[in-house]
Amino acid sequence: MSKKKDFKSLMNNKSKSLLDEEINEVKPGESVVLIPKEDIYSSEQIRKFFDEEYILELSKNMDDIGQIQPIVVTHNDIRGYKIQVGECRWRAANLSDKITHVECLVRDAGTVLAQLSENLHRNDLTPFETGRALELLMEEQGIVENKDLANVVSLSEPRISAFRKAAQCPPYIELAYHNGIIRDVDTVNSLRIAGELSEVETKKLLESPVSRKEAKDLVKSLKASQKELKSAQVDEEQSSLEHQEVANENPSNKADQTKVSGVIPTSQNNGIRISFEGNQGFIDLNGQAESGKIVIVLDASSGKLTVPACEVSVIGYHSLEHVH
Repeated sequence: MSKKKDFKSLMNNKSKSLLDEEINEVKPGESVVLIPKEDIYSSEQIRKFFDEEYILELSKNMDDIGQIQPIVVTHNDIRGYKIQVGECRWRAANLSDKITHVECLVRDAGTVLAQLSENLHRNDLTPFETGRALELLMEEQGIVENKDLANVVSLSEPRISAFRKAAQCPPYIELAYHNGIIRDVDTVNSLRIAGELSEVETKKLLESPVSRKEAKDLVKSLKASQKELKSAQVDEEQSSLEHQEVANENPSNKADQTKVSGVIPTSQNNGIRISFEGNQGFIDLNGQAESGKIVIVLDASSGKLTVPACEVSVIGYHSLEHVH
């Protein structure tokens, strides 16, 4: 495995620990209890979405190897036990005919999300760790909108958006953050945008410490360059199209295509008279010569000569034979 993948995997595992830390562990005085799956219910206060294929795969795994971790629920109320963490496992259990009971930890309402929120507000977390933890929390809780997540973890929507976008950064930007080259989430996201426009220029900037202004200036410069390039490409395409239209309207009068007033040049008397070293003759249009040379036939000789084009002078046109 490459160093880049090792680094990314390490950071993902660290972020995941924010959700697992002290949440699925059995605390003193607690015990895992088996609760009928039909006695457990999910909150309907937040709009949720779950990957059906993932839930189906999880259900098959639970059938094969059992439940790895308990889910966390609140104490029994009029509806049953409300899920705090582990809704994916509960939904997977509901798809199974073999599983009738779910392993659960019963805790007071709000304690799990309070712990998650506290973890996310720790000062030692990087923007990337926070962003990935938020992504995992949204997946775990089935949360779709940033505004719903904001109510859960007590972060503003703009900050949640910034952290989630930071989690999408390539490893080289995250590594630069860990090396002290960049220091805040806004600079991180500016460099993320810059990297999408030009990875080369972004890596060049990251060779030394980068301020928020420098990151924003790079994005502005790259966007301007990209706009100019697109404009130049459009102008070039338009110019090429216009030239083609002119060529179509005014085709060149090639010697082998031209028929003027019912006359054409013969193969031996093509109409283009030349002078070479004091002798006159004509150009053999059917002749083949390398670049910079032409084939000529002199009046005083029936043989063909290949000579430098620069040594030949055009002296006029020969009278053309009429086509009958």
